Amino acid sequence: MLALLILYRKRGLELAVLAISAVSYFLAIALKTVLQSFTLAGIESAFGYSSVPTALYFGAQTAIFEVFGAYLFVLAFRRHIRQKNAEAYGLSLAFWENGVLLGLLPLISLVSDFFIIASGPPSLSSLVSGELQKSSPGLFVGTLQALPVIGYSILERVSSLMLHFAWGFLVVTSISFSRKRYLAYAIPIGFVDSVVPFAGILGLPLTEAIFFAIGVAALFLVLAVRKNVSKIVPEDINGRTSAGPRN
Repeated sequence: MLALLILYRKRGLELAVLAISAVSYFLAIALKTVLQSFTLAGIESAFGYSSVPTALYFGAQTAIFEVFGAYLFVLAFRRHIRQKNAEAYGLSLAFWENGVLLGLLPLISLVSDFFIIASGPPSLSSLVSGELQKSSPGLFVGTLQALPVIGYSILERVSSLMLHFAWGFLVVTSISFSRKRYLAYAIPIGFVDSVVPFAGILGLPLTEAIFFAIGVAALFLVLAVRKNVSKIVPEDINGRTSAGPRN
């Protein structure tokens, strides 16, 4: 949230960027949810959960719905999102996932559960407490046991921030400079979710380390692209471009 406020002051975060990124992100999540409700059981039945086809199934959804979807929204609203907004667009995508979907909403649910446990009727309190212990056993462990889980959770959120930032920046840059190769750089980042089906085999530490490594690699890719385009004038809204090769 602090990073968003800084961008609002200095680096092109506008309400239109927040709104467009919100629609792009939550539409992608909705499409993934609907698709999985109809197809996930069949995929698991045919190939098993921890398998290459299932990994590609998850990765392709993120690459298509989240990454390419973010590109299509920038293309549709290019009058509102230009190169100066590239960093803000990427960070906004990260905000909707980490700050809202996996941050604020679960927090509201958790506070509501504890309020019911503390002040609700005994029967309802017992029911909610039992369900919470089943769904979130980590909430009821000691401090020493909880610390590693908290640490890995923070690492996962940092990785998610880097990944969303990277593909958000790249899709805006692709459109601003009319260079499809930057979109081609962004799409494979979405396949990071191909790691998910193997998390049970790899274990939590290694899984989070892989996510983090891919996030760092994506961030270095952004830095390289940013350096590459720093001497080029972005395509303006009417389609006029500076001299320079297109590839």
